[in-house]
Amino acid sequence: MVDRDYFGTDSEAQELIGNAILQYDMSFDHIDSSTLAGVEYRDASSDDSSFYGDAAPIDIANPDYSGAPSSLNVYMGNDQDYETKSVFLTQNLSFYDRFVVTAGVRNDSLDLSSTDITGVTESDDFSETSVRGALTYIVNDEISTYISQVESVAPPSIGVKPERGEQYTRRPA
Repeated sequence: MVDRDYFGTDSEAQELIGNAILQYDMSFDHIDSSTLAGVEYRDASSDDSSFYGDAAPIDIANPDYSGAPSSLNVYMGNDQDYETKSVFLTQNLSFYDRFVVTAGVRNDSLDLSSTDITGVTESDDFSETSVRGALTYIVNDEISTYISQVESVAPPSIGVKPERGEQYTRRPA
């Protein structure tokens, strides 16, 4: 006989996202330019609970599955609400069909709220600017090499501290 327990989660989420992007392309002799400017709005909420319950022991030599538990205990729960408003600008410059320089900047305003299982609510507002940049060399139509650096900020899964990211990438040909 082996002891057993039930574990599970129940989650629900809603999200509304909208964005508008303008693109302007232009060529100057051996330089091609592409400029992107945009805004983004996101309103999201999620509700999740984690629970457990006791189950009858099972005979592993002759298992008899007993079905769902009669009662469950919630041990973790979280309600997340957030609204983000973002503006961004990205510039791509291509030189002689071989080199591509990309530079971008983005500002995110985050309004965050989190309520835990005990009913305690935390909230905070943030405004952060992140940047990105890359240099690409096009060897031929099938092979390119590049180096890039990207920063990011996003609403958290739990709590009100934003998740931040930073990535450096180098890809040789």
